[in-house]
Amino acid sequence: MKFVYSIYSEYKCMREKMKKTLTKILLLFSIFCITVSCEKEKENEKPLRLKLDEPPDLELLNQEFIVDNNLIWLLRKNGKIWFYSLEDGTLIDTNIGINYRFTSITKDRQNNIVACDASNNICYFNRKNKNWDIVYKSQYKVFGITFDTNNKYYLITNKGIEDIEINKIYSHKPDYGDQFDWYNKPAFITDSQNNIWVGFDNGEWGGGLLLFDTKKKKYHTFSHNLYNPITSIVQGNNNIYVSFGSRHEGMFSGSIVEINIKLKARTIFESNYSRYIDSDGNPKANKGDCISCICYEQTENCLYYYSQKGIFKGNINSDLSNKNYWTKIIKLFPFKSKRVIRIALWNISECKMLVLNPNKIIFISLFNPLGVYNGNNQIIYSRTEN
Repeated sequence: MKFVYSIYSEYKCMREKMKKTLTKILLLFSIFCITVSCEKEKENEKPLRLKLDEPPDLELLNQEFIVDNNLIWLLRKNGKIWFYSLEDGTLIDTNIGINYRFTSITKDRQNNIVACDASNNICYFNRKNKNWDIVYKSQYKVFGITFDTNNKYYLITNKGIEDIEINKIYSHKPDYGDQFDWYNKPAFITDSQNNIWVGFDNGEWGGGLLLFDTKKKKYHTFSHNLYNPITSIVQGNNNIYVSFGSRHEGMFSGSIVEINIKLKARTIFESNYSRYIDSDGNPKANKGDCISCICYEQTENCLYYYSQKGIFKGNINSDLSNKNYWTKIIKLFPFKSKRVIRIALWNISECKMLVLNPNKIIFISLFNPLGVYNGNNQIIYSRTEN
């Protein structure tokens, strides 16, 4: 009998131990489940993180614009064109291009409106019948259209520069790195000497600058600190100005390089990210200007640049390496859409600006409404929603 009781006692003791162990396991599992649930709730509370290939609403995202007479033609990411008054920024109702999906829009040397649609058709806007005529179809992905002084069309494509007159593509095979990535839309212009300048922005991987001589049909490369992400290219007088914008893990910086007619380059402005210790011994960071685009205005001989800090201008004849010679004329509007949480400079190259004169500036960014500066700090913002 004692033997049976002894076995029962051991069984009872073992069962209690197993029960305690099982309770601990269940408790740990419950804590784990609660932790995971809390983490998911925290993730849901975080601001919306947008992906380049999955924007929430293409109708709300700006791409580029042109100005024609008193109208601003604003191209959205969904391929639709919205029309705004140049004077007061009001939305204009029109059916122009309603059945088209465009990927790029510009104006040629003769002030004609030219666009590229989603099928890589080059479309010419017929002002008489208010419709589009297809003048050429490319077999490549077209990023944009540029024109020489004779109004000859060249296409910037994912395979290089295409001459539509002879239906020929001019490709460039880099002899170093991957700075020349034709799979992303580059910055580009055609200068007064009929050279096509192409600048690439590959994010943290840098960038690169190419010059294509349309007469010799050859490419020229550069080495003067031109491997950073290039955001825009403009011509001022006889010089070319190239802007750079870098943003990586919260570190913003930018610069502007001047290239003269002999293709000699020099940096005229730099704004770099830096760290320092304040008077109280606390570590601080000085964010530089991540320059998204630049413009040249002839009447005042000024360069304008657009960064996350605002829009600035400086006279070319001044010492622009000194920030004191730059004047902030526009402080950006901290706008948030109802359906899109604004991420400042989510893609810096999506910011565009056009300086018509010192008292008329049009500017956009990816999420913000269209901005029209009318001088004397009078800024009109046209919302991206009805």
